[in-house]
Amino acid sequence: MSRATRLLGASLLVLSICPAVQANWFTDWWAGMQRDAAKNRDWPMHFSDGDRAAVEAPFQQMAVNGWRRQNLLGAHHFTPDGAQLTQAGERKVHWILTQTPPQQRTIFIERTLDPTLNARRIDAVQQLAVRSMPTGELPAVQETHIVTEGRPAATVDRTNTQFQESMPKPQLAPARFGLDE
Repeated sequence: MSRATRLLGASLLVLSICPAVQANWFTDWWAGMQRDAAKNRDWPMHFSDGDRAAVEAPFQQMAVNGWRRQNLLGAHHFTPDGAQLTQAGERKVHWILTQTPPQQRTIFIERTLDPTLNARRIDAVQQLAVRSMPTGELPAVQETHIVTEGRPAATVDRTNTQFQESMPKPQLAPARFGLDE
């Protein structure tokens, strides 16, 4: 027997033993085409929610950081001994409690190296807040590592005054007649 005959016989034997196989390749192919067409038609919608959240997250964090800096009380808002609020500090606390949106009324206090001083500052702010608010509820007061960039009002006033005093008197340039060039 030739090799081709033996191969043909073995193939017929395998085919007669195996159950009948249905070829659904056309149905599977057509279903895949419809699925891919639907994905292409709806393409950006499946991914836009995650992308939108990823784009908005840094801006939301920037807004939170901005409110933290806006509601920050620094060393110049407290008396030299560091325990009581100055007039500027009292006004800032009052502004935070009355003018900021209610969800942003957390008062942040610049952290010092002395934990007892931090606690006394928080207590002073809470006492003022209780006296200022008609409902008597305590606002959230927290320490923060952020450093204020402000300066005492006396320093700002002295700088502006010296600037104005050092300005030359305004005068017109001498009149020119003819062409000098």
